[in-house]
Amino acid sequence: MVSEFANSDGFRVVLYLVTIAACAVAWYRERGAAGAGSPAFWALSAVVLFSVFAVRMTGGLEALGDLGREHAHAAGWYADRRPYQAVAVVALGGTWLLTTFVTIWRIPERRRRYLPFILVMLAILFFGAARAVSLHHIDSVLYRTDIAEVRVVVWIDGSLWLAAAMLAGVLAAGAARGQREPSDGSASPGEARAEHRPAEGGHIAHAIGAQEKDPGTICRDGEQS
Repeated sequence: MVSEFANSDGFRVVLYLVTIAACAVAWYRERGAAGAGSPAFWALSAVVLFSVFAVRMTGGLEALGDLGREHAHAAGWYADRRPYQAVAVVALGGTWLLTTFVTIWRIPERRRRYLPFILVMLAILFFGAARAVSLHHIDSVLYRTDIAEVRVVVWIDGSLWLAAAMLAGVLAAGAARGQREPSDGSASPGEARAEHRPAEGGHIAHAIGAQEKDPGTICRDGEQS
């Protein structure tokens, strides 16, 4: 029962939508982060992941594979396609590693908290591209090999999307805490007002006391007339 649901499209739809919703929540939370957050990052992430979701749910990967096979047939190298597919997979893997390295190296310090999510999203994108190549040896492992009656492709794809959802949720929770607890140690506006009221009250009491001691003087803006 569980394995049937895990292998179904319904499981992927739920997982994809939960991840996209987590990005939307993170976007909402970081809108009020007073410069510390990056709502544009989460908006872009949600758009990218929704695009991946739309492509997969509409059979875009399969259509891309069929288009490649038709082109190979028309060009006359379909029988010899596997070396080209292998080169494409290796090129994608190298590009993914290079992109990951550059991202780790060049990401600004103030945005480094987004790094785990970015790396997971890159893995989602390149894994989808590798599946689109449809190399026979990879397809055999992904689609025709089961672990606990669940296909390998579901384990890999599901783990990546679940990790993205969890990371987005953690960062959204951190943004919400940051709104309640200023990171520079300064008091929040409410606390500042609460601390200011006793000082104002003390100033008024001091002025009243001065008038009672010397009725002949009138205090105006802290100056004696």
